[in-house]
Amino acid sequence: MKENQLNKNALHYSRVLRKIWLRPFISRIDISKALNLDRSIVTHIVTDLIEFGIVKLKNPRQDSMKGGRRPIPLLINKDFGCVAGLEIQPDYINYTGTNLDGEMLFSKTYEKNTSLHNLYDVFYDLISEVEGECKKNKIPLIGVAAGMPGVINVVEGIIEVSVPLEIHSPLPFVQEVRKKLDFPVLIDNEANCCAYGEQVFGKDKEIDNFLFLLTEFRNRNNGPTVYGGISIGMGIVINQKLYHGKNHSAGEFRSLFRQNPETGQLSLDDDVLGNIENDKEIQKKVIREVAQHIAFLANTFALSKVIVNGDLDTTGLIDAIRAEIRNNITYPDLQNCAVEHSTLHEMPVAHGAAGMFLENLFSLPVVTMELYKDIAIGLESLPGWDFFR
Repeated sequence: MKENQLNKNALHYSRVLRKIWLRPFISRIDISKALNLDRSIVTHIVTDLIEFGIVKLKNPRQDSMKGGRRPIPLLINKDFGCVAGLEIQPDYINYTGTNLDGEMLFSKTYEKNTSLHNLYDVFYDLISEVEGECKKNKIPLIGVAAGMPGVINVVEGIIEVSVPLEIHSPLPFVQEVRKKLDFPVLIDNEANCCAYGEQVFGKDKEIDNFLFLLTEFRNRNNGPTVYGGISIGMGIVINQKLYHGKNHSAGEFRSLFRQNPETGQLSLDDDVLGNIENDKEIQKKVIREVAQHIAFLANTFALSKVIVNGDLDTTGLIDAIRAEIRNNITYPDLQNCAVEHSTLHEMPVAHGAAGMFLENLFSLPVVTMELYKDIAIGLESLPGWDFFR
């Protein structure tokens, strides 16, 4: 078969599957209309997807009945496979396992000091643990996505730099771990994973432009405190696409009020910020400083929403951001940026990482090929996915 015909077939299968994922209980007739595909083509593709096991009928018995029948609703088979979402931090680990509906099947958190010297060992131990959980739940592991602090080259799976993980030169992480694993692996910055999670699992999936703000206390049990005990990061979505920016560093935060170049992200000295977890007055100062920056971005880019999650007092932070947006907008009548709590209540980074994997799994081939180049992440990554050839 010619390559252009192969790509065309792959695109048709992906378009149909994505439509079913986005619109559960859609019928073959409605798919045909929505995608402007001949009904016979849609029927053939859906039959293959059902036989493959990734799609199922809401009422299989109805489909076997003869004569005139109502359209049969289609939906993703949520138990087709498990996606693992990981959060790897310098002082703790979170992981979750979700089905294809995003339902959390298992999760775990524990303290673990992690840095460059033991990162691979920690990751492989995590995978072994996740695989064991998948076996308990009788569902195969089909992919892994991990959120980490630092600048992450998602295109090539490289950790460019991560101060918290003590990585100071590019580390080809995905390329290395794929030598031992037979399923796809994705990595991204932790705040970006949260933004993905809101896109996939959030209550308002069609929102065009938003900023996800993640705040995390950082205090290692052993070793130096990183960035004065707090980390602040952002995931930015523009026109429904996560914006990574030049050199994949979009969302990295440093306050404009810093006077000392030796300090971390904020104007307060690191030795002061080292007590932030237990000092409410320090937290109030940080909240106001962060709120001023977020309001500036929200007003400048006319964002639709700011979503907040993390260790800082989120209610206080939301109130402060709303106040700063009101105080600093040029045209108050045009102010309509919502500021809300995240819908990712449990393990937002890990759960968001799983959402990142699902979004890419059900994306069109042209999207995943442009974004990930040589990293197989879409349908072509699934074992046995070759019948469309």
